[in-house]
Amino acid sequence: MSPQSFCCWLADRRWAWCLWPRLRPEPDRNFPWRAVGVATVLGAFLAAMAIAVLLAVVASGPSEQPLPGSFQTVSWMAAEFGALAGFWLGIFTLVAWNQRAARLRAGVIAGPTSPGWAGLLVLGPIYALVLGLIAPICLFVGAENIRGALRWRSVRSELVARGEKLRIEELAPAPAPADGNLGALPEFAALFDYGPQKGDASRWKNPEAMQPFAMLRLPESQLPKRGTATVRSETSLADWAEAFRSTKEKQDAGKGPTLSLPVYGPIPAGADPATAILSALAVAGTDLERLKDAATRPRAVFGIHWSEGFEALLPHLSQMKKANMVLELRSKARLAHGDAVAAWDDALGAVRLADVLREEPLLISQLVRFAQMNLAARTVRNGIIAHAWTESQLAELQRAVDPWRPAAGLPAAVRGERAIAGMGFDRWTSNRRRLAEDANVLAAVYELDNSGGANVSVRFIPSGWLRDAQATLALYGQAVIDALRPAVAQMPADGLGPVRNQVESIARGYRQGSVWNRPGNLFVAMLAPGYGNVVTKAFKAEQVARSTAVACALERHRIARGAYPETLAALVPVFLPTLPLDVMDGKPMRYARTPEGGFRLWSVGPNGRDDGGIGADPRTNEPLDWVWP
Repeated sequence: MSPQSFCCWLADRRWAWCLWPRLRPEPDRNFPWRAVGVATVLGAFLAAMAIAVLLAVVASGPSEQPLPGSFQTVSWMAAEFGALAGFWLGIFTLVAWNQRAARLRAGVIAGPTSPGWAGLLVLGPIYALVLGLIAPICLFVGAENIRGALRWRSVRSELVARGEKLRIEELAPAPAPADGNLGALPEFAALFDYGPQKGDASRWKNPEAMQPFAMLRLPESQLPKRGTATVRSETSLADWAEAFRSTKEKQDAGKGPTLSLPVYGPIPAGADPATAILSALAVAGTDLERLKDAATRPRAVFGIHWSEGFEALLPHLSQMKKANMVLELRSKARLAHGDAVAAWDDALGAVRLADVLREEPLLISQLVRFAQMNLAARTVRNGIIAHAWTESQLAELQRAVDPWRPAAGLPAAVRGERAIAGMGFDRWTSNRRRLAEDANVLAAVYELDNSGGANVSVRFIPSGWLRDAQATLALYGQAVIDALRPAVAQMPADGLGPVRNQVESIARGYRQGSVWNRPGNLFVAMLAPGYGNVVTKAFKAEQVARSTAVACALERHRIARGAYPETLAALVPVFLPTLPLDVMDGKPMRYARTPEGGFRLWSVGPNGRDDGGIGADPRTNEPLDWVWP
């Protein structure tokens, strides 16, 4: 029994035509094309309905809420598969039937013949499996691959025509001369001097390079517990001094976790908190001074292995943040110790270090940069509160803060993230083993259930799904870039609040719209960062930058006039060139003098409402205004 005779036997059964008996042809007549169309539509309908019923049953159970659009996604996939199966079976039956009809008309055979029951029992299930399932699956995968490839090609061509760069090598910072590059410091050069290694061997050619500036670590784990989580920005010098003393005692006794911390300098017995901290941090003096000096260089280009995509190591980021943390603490201790000049020098170094990552086209780099800016702003605040610095020192700090442009780096960072993700999709399309390995990593990162061989099943994902997801991610990033473009060139008259809202609206639209509802877009959901959250942090850093410059100007006014001004307008034009504006609504920055003789600066924050300089709702802890710093 051949596959053709098996299909003809099935087509001869009257029950096969129960819905449309009038379409059934005579054995010597050609098979009607209308029957192929009916089979296509019927296959799509039955498959979609079967999946819809199954999903309805699953949704009614105690399972977790399905992903947005999963019902439509699976239903459309089932309809597509059913249509292809119906079309394929209709065409195959048409060809087999017409061949038999031609032989009947020519008298080669006398009439339709039925295969033996032995053949039906042995070969029938095999033909049914091959013709009714395996062949339609192959057609389905082929159709999805073509569709996904065409969509990605169209999106890529569109973006390239717009002048967009989609390769990370095109976005990476240009090389910089060593004498003008902070990243050329030997410690950083050695940190990126690594390669693949087998077994447990170190990836670094110089294993000692794994810990550059090893002294730039604080004993946070040894801070006294106060019943609730300690807020590091509010930790007192006494608590820090206690942490250093505890660390030294445990290290001397050879106890556990503290052995991974630096061996701090000896702390004199009976020393006050500021002296204890400065004594312990004396071992970090050389590292800090080298970094502060290098921060005066015009650029900071690190030896990142861009060709490794999202597997590239970024160990310098933690070093940058640690440096700002140590500078903040040392500057605060120096102020308490009465060394205002040294404290100001640390503050100036902190401000310069806070902006060294501006060229890196990665969101994580920009987020670390924003954190550094917050730390540097607190360092500046400590000196202003203490009235420790002269007018010229404050003017120097103000000039150092002025170049901060946190929001300006966002479009490049979004482009970089898109390029890195694109490298991943390119690799997964050509290497399914790597797709399975990376799926395990992504599942662990996003806490997804990866049991039951899911890491094996992803190897059979059609490449078209990956290309389709790549196209969606590229368009998602481009929509965010287009929304940010006005904010980078010049702040809109109504501030950056509407821009932030637009970015969040774009994110919601992609997650809820039909363009998101494709099976491969599970990877998009994993790889697409929460742009709304990142944009909010960037705009807050923009406000921190402006407020820090205004705070320096206010302190300069106090030194010159004897008191803080009643309004910020009094700072113009002597201490500020223009009236400072709130980045979120474009109105004058909020300012008030305090009864204690100080001042408060704040922005309306994401909600666009002036809550009187209250940073969070005391009952719900809901974020309200952005209060400096």
